Amino acid sequence: MIKTMRYINDSSTIFAGFYESYLYNNDTLYDISNNNDELKDNEYYDFYDDKQGNYTYGQFENAVAKGCTSALLCNLVQGSNDIIKDMSFVALHSPRFYNFETDKIECDIILDWDKLLIYVQEHRDDFAEYLADNYTSRSGYVSFVPNNYCEFMDALNDDFERLSQVLIEFYILQCLDIDSYESDCMELARDELWNYIKIIKDEQ
Repeated sequence: MIKTMRYINDSSTIFAGFYESYLYNNDTLYDISNNNDELKDNEYYDFYDDKQGNYTYGQFENAVAKGCTSALLCNLVQGSNDIIKDMSFVALHSPRFYNFETDKIECDIILDWDKLLIYVQEHRDDFAEYLADNYTSRSGYVSFVPNNYCEFMDALNDDFERLSQVLIEFYILQCLDIDSYESDCMELARDELWNYIKIIKDEQ
C-alpha cells in the first residue's frame, strides 16, 4: 500500500541541525572573514536584513534544510527494496533553546507501507537492537516507545503516529550512505551561505 506520510527526524544523523554542526557553527563566518585577503580591516561577512526586513540567516537555514531533504533521498541505497518513492521538504523546526535538542526537518514521504513492514520483519534482530539502543529509559530520559520488538509491534496500531516515525527512521538509517550524504549537505551549506551573507563595514 502506497502512503504519503508526514515525517520529522529524530536522529541528528538524518539532519545535523545548525547548532555547532558541520552545516553551521560559531566559527563559520569568522573563518570566512579572516581567510579572505580582499576584505579591508573594518570589513567582515555577516547575515543581514533584506529589503523586506527579513533576517537572511533564517532564509539560509530553510534553504539548507530543503536541500538536505533532497540529498537525503538521493543518498538512500535501497536496491530492490524501493520502499521510499519520494520525499519533499515541508518545514524546518528549531527549538527555542538548544540545551537538549537541535533543528529538525519535517517532510512528506511517499512510501510502500506494506514493504516497510516486511523489511522490518526481515531485519528483526537489527530493529530490536535499534530499539534497545535508542528507546530504553534511563536517568534523565523517559521513553514513550517500547524498547523491544514484540511490544513495539503490538503497540503499533494504537500509537501509529508516533511509532510509524520510528519505523521510517530505522529504515532510512539502514539505507543511508552517511558519508556521501554528509558530504553533499556540507557542500550545499557552504554554497548556500554565499547567497545570504554580505560584506559589512564596521564604522567604529
